[in-house]
Amino acid sequence: MKFEKFDSKKELSDTSKKIYRSVLNKLANEGYDTKELLLKKQKEVIKVIDEILVPGLKTDSSIVVNDNDRMMRRRYLSAIFWVLDDTTQQERTDYYKYFLSQKGDYINVADRVE
Repeated sequence: MKFEKFDSKKELSDTSKKIYRSVLNKLANEGYDTKELLLKKQKEVIKVIDEILVPGLKTDSSIVVNDNDRMMRRRYLSAIFWVLDDTTQQERTDYYKYFLSQKGDYINVADRVE
């Protein structure tokens, strides 16, 4: 199944567009194939992203989420932000909060003491 056709105001490279379309098509395969569904069912889509990327995460507490998992989640969310670029941040609050939670524990170089 393919995600619906849409226009985006954001300028992206052809490579980024291909990656994001692939991600959106994976969500379409799970039943989220329109912008409206992505907006209405944010919490459900977030659960689907988790299940696609780390099967069993919700039922197996021994699974550890690593930086690669976080990066892949951010890729899905970036694709969603791309397709929903005509909406406000307030309309996509759940996605935004989830995106922030996937940043990891990175050290700011300016904060390092040597």
